[in-house]
Amino acid sequence: MAKKPAAAANAPVDFSEADFAAHERTYAAFMQTVKLSIICMALLVIGLYFILFGGAPIFGGFVILLSIVVPPALAVFSRG
Repeated sequence: MAKKPAAAANAPVDFSEADFAAHERTYAAFMQTVKLSIICMALLVIGLYFILFGGAPIFGGFVILLSIVVPPALAVFSRG
């Protein structure tokens, strides 16, 4: 069985435009997920503060509910 020669370590790599476009889409989706996760965690921490220390457990529960509902809604409605 013939072996293929190994590519040189310094050989230039030819990335097509399709590969770069796919990379940009993946990176944009990843950044969107990170942003929505940060929003979710911030709302969760604010809600827990109001439940535990703020003396407004109903408002805190509402904020925690928002932390569950808002990020997926933003993800769905922000798609263009």
